[in-house]
Parts: sequence; C-alpha cells; structure tokens
Amino acid sequence: MFKIIFLSFSLFMAALYAEKASALGTIGQTSANYSVAVNGIPVGRLDVAANVSKTQYSIVANLRSSGLASIFTKISFLIKSNGLLAGGDRYSPRNYSEESNVGNVNDFLTMKYRNNLPIPSKIFPAPALLAKNQFGTIDPMTAIFAVFRDRPKNELCKLDLILFDGKKRTAVKFIPKEPSGSDVRCDGFYSRIGGFSDKKIT
Repeated sequence: MFKIIFLSFSLFMAALYAEKASALGTIGQTSANYSVAVNGIPVGRLDVAANVSKTQYSIVANLRSSGLASIFTKISFLIKSNGLLAGGDRYSPRNYSEESNVGNVNDFLTMKYRNNLPIPSKIFPAPALLAKNQFGTIDPMTAIFAVFRDRPKNELCKLDLILFDGKKRTAVKFIPKEPSGSDVRCDGFYSRIGGFSDKKIT
C-alpha cells in the first residue's frame, strides 16, 4: 500500500529533486516532476498534478522506477486523492485510491471517507488497525500534497499530519529550524504510530 507510504516518504524527502515545479497546489491546475535518487543514484520519477480551488483539492501522482533500478524490479504506483480544504491547510479527504505494480504483483486499494472516517476497500490481516479508530486521519497522497504544495514562507515548517493508509497509522511533523541566510530550514519527523509489527515499530 503505497510501498509503506512512499518508501517512508522517500527516506523522508532527502532523495527528491525537483525537475519541474509550477507552484504546485496553488489555485487552478498545477503540476510538478521529481527525480527520486538513493545515494545520488536516480532510481525513479514522481509526477504530480493537482487541481485546487479555495475549498477543494484533487491530486494525481505517478511514481515509477527508472534507470538501473527498473532493470532489476519494475515498480509503478498510480495514486489519486480528492477532498475538501479549509483555511488553506486543513484537509478532509473524500476519496483515495492506489494502484501498484511491483514486479509481477498488482494490487489496488480504495478508501472512501464518511464524516472524516476512512473506509478501506480491503480488510487487512493482523496487525492492521481498525479503521473506525482513525477519525480525522488523512490518506498518504493528501499528506504528500500537503508537504509538496506551494505555501507562504512563514508556513513552510508548520505541518503536523496524522496518516492512515488502510492498515498503518503514521505521523509527519515539520518544525522551524534556525534559518540559513534567505533559506527556510525545517526539522522533519516521520513516526510510526500503529499497525506495524514489533520488529518495525521501533
């Protein structure tokens, strides 16, 4: 399911390089393209397209392996999400879907939301968390959109998100760090909260 939330947020965003970004997430239709690298070696591409109004958002992302990585294992994810916006930075998802192809294994998952409660299309085996206890969480694509979207400079490091992907609950938080010249610097934290095995929770 979105490869454990985009491979733990692509090693928590350290391996993403923007190739083309047009103020992703501003009002109207926008798009961005990223190269995904590990230890400086390109391994994939992430293409994102968004359609945003003052009260709603819709976003589609395509993550796929490329370069040497695609020789060993072909990986692709098509992820979609839409929902409501409030105050510019409060997200209420309505629908989420992910279609994954890893090697010869294909998988598909959807989540609908009713009164801010996710309803996954699958019932996963233990140690899955109960969806009825995930009120107010957001889906992985909405979280990635919240992180990548164009935002005012003084709000770039003010994110506190709780995610549920149908099985696992995680958290992403940004807090301001001492600025370096005109650059904005943030400390980012990715935390596993529940749904992981004992070996993975630490």
